[in-house]
Amino acid sequence: PSQAWAWCRDDLQAYLPVKIQRSTTSATTVQLVDGTTKTVPTADILEPISNPGSLETPTSDLVQMDSVHKMSVVDCLRRRLSGQQIYTAVGDILIALNPYKSLPLYTPLVIDEFVRRDPVDLPPHVFGVAMAAFRSMILEGRDQSVLISGESGAGKTEATKQCLHLLSEAAKGEEGELELTAVENKILQANPVLESFGNAKTVRNDNSSRFGKYMQVHFNGKFVIVGCSTTNYLLEKSRVVSPARGERNFHVMYQLCAGAKEHFDDMGVHEASYFRTLTKGGVTSIVGVDDKEDFCALLDAMKILGFTQQQKRDVFSIVATVLHLGQVEFCEADSGDGSRVAGGRRGSVGGRRRSSSISTGDLSAIGLKNAARLLGVGADELGAALTHRTVMNVKADLDVKAAAAARDALAKELYGRLFNWIVIKINSATKDTSASSRTIGILDIFGFEIFQLNSFEQLCINYANERLQQHFTNHTFDMEEQLYKDEGVTYDNVEYISNQDVIDLISAKTSLFNILDDEVVTPRGSDLGFLNKCKNSFKDHPKYSTDFKKPTTFCVHHYAGKVSYEIDTFLEKNKDRMFDDLSELMKTSTNKLLSDELFSGSVDSISNERTSTGKYKTQSRKFSDQLTGLVNMLHTTQPHYIRCIKPNPNKSPLEFHGKMVEEQLLYSGVFEATDIRKKGYPFRLSHMRFYRKFWLLAKSEVQSPSAVSDWRSACAGLVAALAKQPGFGEVSECQVGATLVLWRVQQEHPLREARKRVEGTAVLIMQCAVRSAFARYSMKELKKVMEMYVKAAKDRDLQLCQEAYACSQKVRHRNHYVVKLERLKYCLEKEVELEEKFKTLVNLTLQEVDETFEKLVEEGRDVGMSTDLFKKAEAMYEQVAEKRACRDILREQVSSGDPDETLIKDTLTRLAKLKDKYGPGMGVEEEAEAQALHDHILAEIKISKRLGEKLEATALNLDCIPVEVDAGGLNDAHKELNDFGPRKALSRELLCLSTFSSKARSAIVAAVKETSEVDLVKEESIDPWEAFLALVEDKDEVLDLTSDFAKGAALVVEKEISKAREIGHAYHGIVHDIKAALGEKPCPSEQKLRGVIMASESFEAKGATAINLTLLEVGHAAKALERVLKEKELMAAVQAALAEERLGPAESLPPGTGITTQNLDKATREANIFGISHPDDSKQLLHAVYMSRMRRTVKEVVVKFKQWNRDVGDDFVAANATVEALEGVLQEAPRDLNESNKSEVAIGADVSLKFSVVEEIVKRMDAASKRWDEEAIAHHLYQAERLNLESSENEEWAETVRNARQVLATVEALREALQKAIVECDRVLLVEGLAKAKEIGYDKPIVENAKSLLAKIDEVIEKAKAAVWSLERENDMLPVVQLATNISFHNDDVDLLRTYLALPLDKFYGVQLEAAEKAEDMDMMVETWTRLHDIIFESAGNSYHFSHTRVLKSRDEWVGRRFDDPVPNARVRRKMDAMLDYSSDELKTSLTKLKGVNAAQNVEMAIVQFKNIMGYMGDRPSMYRDVFVDEVVRIGLEYPDLQDETYLQLMKQLSHNPNRESSERGWFLLETCIRKFAPSSELSMYLEGFIRDHGHGSLVATLSSTILKLGRHRSKTTATAKVGRILSASGDLSGWLIKRAISQGGGKLSSNKKRYFVLTSESLSYYKTPESANDSAILGSTKVRNIKRAYAANVEDIGELKGSLFPFVVETSSGKISLLCADSEKQRSKWLVAIQEARDSYWSEHGEEKKEAGKEEEGVWREAVDKGSGRKYYYNTATMETTWVRPHQGAVESRVRAGTRAVMVDNSIDAGQKEGDKYIGSAIMKPFDEEGYEG
Repeated sequence: PSQAWAWCRDDLQAYLPVKIQRSTTSATTVQLVDGTTKTVPTADILEPISNPGSLETPTSDLVQMDSVHKMSVVDCLRRRLSGQQIYTAVGDILIALNPYKSLPLYTPLVIDEFVRRDPVDLPPHVFGVAMAAFRSMILEGRDQSVLISGESGAGKTEATKQCLHLLSEAAKGEEGELELTAVENKILQANPVLESFGNAKTVRNDNSSRFGKYMQVHFNGKFVIVGCSTTNYLLEKSRVVSPARGERNFHVMYQLCAGAKEHFDDMGVHEASYFRTLTKGGVTSIVGVDDKEDFCALLDAMKILGFTQQQKRDVFSIVATVLHLGQVEFCEADSGDGSRVAGGRRGSVGGRRRSSSISTGDLSAIGLKNAARLLGVGADELGAALTHRTVMNVKADLDVKAAAAARDALAKELYGRLFNWIVIKINSATKDTSASSRTIGILDIFGFEIFQLNSFEQLCINYANERLQQHFTNHTFDMEEQLYKDEGVTYDNVEYISNQDVIDLISAKTSLFNILDDEVVTPRGSDLGFLNKCKNSFKDHPKYSTDFKKPTTFCVHHYAGKVSYEIDTFLEKNKDRMFDDLSELMKTSTNKLLSDELFSGSVDSISNERTSTGKYKTQSRKFSDQLTGLVNMLHTTQPHYIRCIKPNPNKSPLEFHGKMVEEQLLYSGVFEATDIRKKGYPFRLSHMRFYRKFWLLAKSEVQSPSAVSDWRSACAGLVAALAKQPGFGEVSECQVGATLVLWRVQQEHPLREARKRVEGTAVLIMQCAVRSAFARYSMKELKKVMEMYVKAAKDRDLQLCQEAYACSQKVRHRNHYVVKLERLKYCLEKEVELEEKFKTLVNLTLQEVDETFEKLVEEGRDVGMSTDLFKKAEAMYEQVAEKRACRDILREQVSSGDPDETLIKDTLTRLAKLKDKYGPGMGVEEEAEAQALHDHILAEIKISKRLGEKLEATALNLDCIPVEVDAGGLNDAHKELNDFGPRKALSRELLCLSTFSSKARSAIVAAVKETSEVDLVKEESIDPWEAFLALVEDKDEVLDLTSDFAKGAALVVEKEISKAREIGHAYHGIVHDIKAALGEKPCPSEQKLRGVIMASESFEAKGATAINLTLLEVGHAAKALERVLKEKELMAAVQAALAEERLGPAESLPPGTGITTQNLDKATREANIFGISHPDDSKQLLHAVYMSRMRRTVKEVVVKFKQWNRDVGDDFVAANATVEALEGVLQEAPRDLNESNKSEVAIGADVSLKFSVVEEIVKRMDAASKRWDEEAIAHHLYQAERLNLESSENEEWAETVRNARQVLATVEALREALQKAIVECDRVLLVEGLAKAKEIGYDKPIVENAKSLLAKIDEVIEKAKAAVWSLERENDMLPVVQLATNISFHNDDVDLLRTYLALPLDKFYGVQLEAAEKAEDMDMMVETWTRLHDIIFESAGNSYHFSHTRVLKSRDEWVGRRFDDPVPNARVRRKMDAMLDYSSDELKTSLTKLKGVNAAQNVEMAIVQFKNIMGYMGDRPSMYRDVFVDEVVRIGLEYPDLQDETYLQLMKQLSHNPNRESSERGWFLLETCIRKFAPSSELSMYLEGFIRDHGHGSLVATLSSTILKLGRHRSKTTATAKVGRILSASGDLSGWLIKRAISQGGGKLSSNKKRYFVLTSESLSYYKTPESANDSAILGSTKVRNIKRAYAANVEDIGELKGSLFPFVVETSSGKISLLCADSEKQRSKWLVAIQEARDSYWSEHGEEKKEAGKEEEGVWREAVDKGSGRKYYYNTATMETTWVRPHQGAVESRVRAGTRAVMVDNSIDAGQKEGDKYIGSAIMKPFDEEGYEG
């Protein structure tokens, strides 16, 4: 019918649920679940779906489905896989889909859940199967087995690993609480070894097991793992020589190629592409697999399993041999008969005649040579064994093909035997060393295989699957049916496929295997002969067929499908033997593993296993016998089934191909199993067990079990009684059979839950009673123990002590008396043990007393022995100790570099006394050598003293150092001592001192001699004292002597050196002074020259040396002094002439002839010729020359104007020319003339004025006034004053003078104003002065200076203003303050900056941090925070080591010590010391002090968190490491109390971590945690200190950013704490921004501008709004485009803050929330309207299609609770983003801690939420905690 749901066939998914839209007889239009429609043939529409609602919640147990058939089962699995639920149950059978990706399903938390809780209460999981087997073993006392089956690539190997992992956790012993036991660890480490040697890449699976294994885990009576044994089945040895196309050989071969160069570089192994056997498949690498890394992991695993280094070398040498054998090729022998190894010379190995040489240039010959070397046999012998075969003592040649087959057989046999030996070795390492009680077997065997080319291996593999399928059907169907019949229970029969006929076809009496075995022993038997016999024998068999198109194949119809087998090499593979020649050659190998292990003993017996008739077993016979044994063993166990399913052929993550899955389910019998469990009774118990288990549920209506005689009738009555009770109506369906009670799932649930409730109540009552009784018993026993201890300690009674100890073991409690008792027991037992040993040892002679005796005496002292026998032994020990002490002293002195002759003498005397007292036996071997050494030293001391005396006798004459050195026998004395062989440090010191003294004296004399010959003033020569000074630089090291005698001799040398240094220093001082005097600027001074000459004369007068040292240098000073005196004389003559010819007043000047310059000209000429060097004298000389010129010009003017008469009209130009010349000279007058010269220049000016033209002066004055030329105006006004022009009758002249005076006053006032403004750096004055200058056109240099200064002031003002806002020290504050200082400017901003810069750096950074907060500049906040902490940590030293943090437990708390416990023993002390160091052991408790109601749960989660950390870092065996990152972060977010615990655990594992890779992963995990949640204020500084100490500076910035974003640097205040309580909608989330809003007026951050804050998930920013701005400007367009809606937020009554806070919320399209505040309710309403208008305007302009911005990332939102506020918040499992508000996804996944099932809680917020809703929050990473500011 239309609109009905039905199942529809699909080519890919097999079946799909569809909704029928329209239907005809031929075609039907259907709608799929995702809403799409398509048309399908009507024939593809199958049965209708009765309950479509059931499709939305795919069940975890297929038995519980409403309707069970192929369609519903396949669809359920598809839906569960899409939801990443890969495990589905069919009753007690687990279906496991391979997701082809890592999922967080195997974390320590998940393991903990399954270990602690009943798997029945948890979702289906491989852990549930393993745990069910473990619990069944305990409860039922029966061996268990887990049978894992499936195709290649379905995930069997991974399922096996997880089962082992779970069992190792569940079955830990007493020590297992802290660490995996050694056996458990070895069991886990066996997997990587077996995978490397037994797994390979196939076309279906990158890690396919090419062998089967059955691992039996053994448990003792306490159900603790004590061992494991592994049985391997049918290794695919053919892969060793010929892997299929698209496949690789075994993993270990590629791993060896990748790692051999680093670990085994002598095996001739190259990269994988070099070897033929590794390239035949065309694939040498696997995507995502690092063979080198896997090789290192393999070596580590082998080390744990007990492989020695030599064994590992031998193992890999055999693997390398297999590779080299693959390089060997053959060609026809030279004789034409047989074959030989290709590449060798004629007659080389393998031919009829052998040669001793093999060509190493040929690849084949090199391969043979390397293989022979690694095998430990001769290359010729190996070549001959490969190309010949001995039959009946006759050697026969092998052709090329047969030789190649022999080579392949050898390679396969070597690898097969090696694999068997490795399995035996692993079993030996994991063997059961104690009595095994029960076992759990895990079968991981090859899945059913159908390839394009199937051979003998596939027949064996598929036969094994047939046998296992038969076991499954027998257990599931046959046994079920028989049980129901026996019990007389009615049930619906289930049809299933029996495969007994296929098993008989393959392995019955007349079977494929038997015919194949017969053909092997048949003369000239062949593969074709085998095929013909099969055709004849099975031509009528329904499960056997042939294909005439493929004449070399036969087909077997297996339960999983029809398989065609190619018979080629069937016989060879079945025979599986190599020639005896090769076997015998291997036994002669020098490789011990090869000769002693692989070809002898247990490994050889496995390979050469024989039948009862003495014939070698074929491969099929061996395998069939193994399977029979396996199946028989499985029949004795309770089986648990895991059916692994391969969901797609592409290995694509979470991709589901229903058709492929349906086929696998069909072949594995899952459909039938589902049906029989649905129709049958999966739960059953015997009458007695059923009654005993459930009678308490109706105890008021039934008999007690003790009164029951007829259990069947009692069970029937119990069922009837239960059925009458409310909620137990389904119980009436329970079937009471002949011996069992059977029931279904519907009855199991109410029965189980009711029994749990009753059990819980009963257990509590029993626990109370038992614990109370045990406590009373314990106190009684402990009191008894205390009394016995006191008496035993007093009497030292061992028997009583042991009795007391046995009594103490009956109680769990250990008080301090028990601890003391344990110590006493140890001491007394040790005393008895030592007493027995001393009975024999005291009879030894002193010579026989050895170190063992001494050790026993020390042990006796440790335990406080005081027996007579011990005292005698102790006396012997002391005697021998005296002898050994003497021996040790003599040994030390003989080997010493400075033997002590006194100590040697005393020790020899002590030995002599010992020999006199105890006999000659007390002597030592070193005595004679020590005596000889003593005599040698005495003679050596005499020679040394002679050398010292010679050293003093040949000392230099310090009063007058000579020019030659007198050795005086010093060299002879030195040689004598050196030849004697010095042993004393004194002698060696004297020799060194003698050598140094000779060198020093020679250097001194050479320096004195060279000094007298070198002129250091003028010559560029080497300093003669340089060699001496270089020599004595190391004087302190040479003269650092230890013996007093050597020190006395060294005083002579030191005096010589000091005297030489004094002379050299004085000489250098004089030379330096001479150079300084000669180089004095501007010229040498007379005083200094005389001083250096006198100093030199004084130095030479002392006579410190035999020759004059400074003669050449002083000569330069004398010459310079002579020149200085001459210049002084010439300048005196110039001054005298200058004074003598000075001018008189202008009125009194003679007519020109009386003015003279003759003497002055002469004096200046002579001075210029000689050259004046002193600048002052040179300047005076220039002044004199100028005065001479000026005087001559005055004389010309006077003479000219005396002759000119104005009245008679003489030529004015000619007269005025002399005046202009004089004016020119006057203008050139130097400014620094002395007063007398200036007065004379004034006279010249008067002369110029007196004889100048008035009209010209007035004209020039007017021009100067117009151009505002201050200097010219002043000059002309001076002229006017002298001529009295202002009072002239000429009014024009007078007006010009007055105007010029006014202009001059104006200009002077302007200049002074600008000068003042510049000096005072006054901007106002500068602006006014420059305006006036611009107005009058004044453009002197001072104006430019003022303009430049004004520009700098403006720059300072602007930059200072910005710097006050930013407070950026280096880039803003320091440059602007420096600029202000340079121009001497200051204002309020500059002064404030100077005040800030004067603060200590830590206080300044505090101010800067506040400024950054004010500006909401996160980058600046982080940078400032980091700088501030740089200062703190620089001065803190070790104060912030994380061991000092208060959140840590004390070491005593951590190890569980009480305050009254005795001093901890060494083991406990080691544990305490290692509390904060890297550990490979799991934690027993938390590192931090976890308190509160959830403390116990938090401690458990802390232990789980540490397992996660260890798992990711690789410190414990684990798979899917990357999953642990998400798990660590998830726990940190979900359990805020564990955030500090997480950081401390990471710091612990990173402290002294010896593993580089583990450390790198740990630092990455620490960085990830820092980015997701911040540490508490109590820990943050210690965490930062840890990061800094380990040199991860970049992580400091990340930590700072997280802390600052979350506001954890702020201190709590009363007001903000109150707001945090009152704003229930925001809790603590609002952080420091809300605090700032409250403290500064509801959102304003400053008074001059409105700055409103906004909190987003990624940044803290502010928006500035001028008073006049439109309200819509509060948000920019870049923000508006993402806005979804904005609405007001109500606030409850806030007392004194009421009315000051008006918050509103802006929600973006990506679900992120921003919280803002307004000044008033009116302002808030206006802004809400403005935001909406701005948003609508933006989208109307940019288009509606862009609205859907910022979609949510993938992931599931989950609930959690914040520890600070107790409020719920939400985090995303993919992005780890958190928010207070419920995300808009319609539903949030909530983790219910009572169980792990995900519960979907639909509490989403109504989309039509109105204004006023309490909806304030943020999508910032983590809720803010108001913690104190650590800085």
